[in-house]
Amino acid sequence: MFYVLYFLEVYSQSKSDQLDHMYSLLATGYQDVPLTRAHRIDGEHISQCHIIRSPPFEDPGVLISTHHVFFVLASYLVDAVAPDYPFNSNGDTLASMLLTIGLERIVEFFAAEKGGGYNQRTLRRTFMRNMQRDWDAYTKSDKVIGVYGGDERNHDPVPLDHIWHSPALEMLRRKGRIPHQSQDWVIVWEGVKIYLHCQHCEGMRDGWAAAGGL
Repeated sequence: MFYVLYFLEVYSQSKSDQLDHMYSLLATGYQDVPLTRAHRIDGEHISQCHIIRSPPFEDPGVLISTHHVFFVLASYLVDAVAPDYPFNSNGDTLASMLLTIGLERIVEFFAAEKGGGYNQRTLRRTFMRNMQRDWDAYTKSDKVIGVYGGDERNHDPVPLDHIWHSPALEMLRRKGRIPHQSQDWVIVWEGVKIYLHCQHCEGMRDGWAAAGGL
């Protein structure tokens, strides 16, 4: 989980730096046309690939373990988070949460899930309100409007499988690690193994997968 958090933190800073750079180009007249969503997706993919090629992810073991944790985390959150405006799906909600509102909201989400009854419902409502507020603040900021224009479609979250998943698989293929053996597991009740895994894992016949997949 540490490496997942590290990736998200580094990626968040990279996105912020990139937005500042593009905004400065607009302000100085070096660029006068807002970027499209396709340009943004391409740029974010390149940025993620650069992070994954760098320490600690250049180690195949770290890359695979991080991929397993991210896969299970995303699968769980997609099932658990209810979509709300302006999102059209659970994947859009999670993509927004991971890329624009930071780790603080993820902590709030798990706090809400841990609660029970009325307390859980209250925490979930608080979580969704805070996420909506952060999303609105992000999409209405001068920098975002300046760089991506006023078309709300340009502000839509990138597809969920473009966050870590696609660039990580690209690197795993390059390293010849697809398929691979799953070695990330925990022992639960009466010695049953629960595997952290992805769709390219093998060797889980003696246990159960932690998530069904994206």
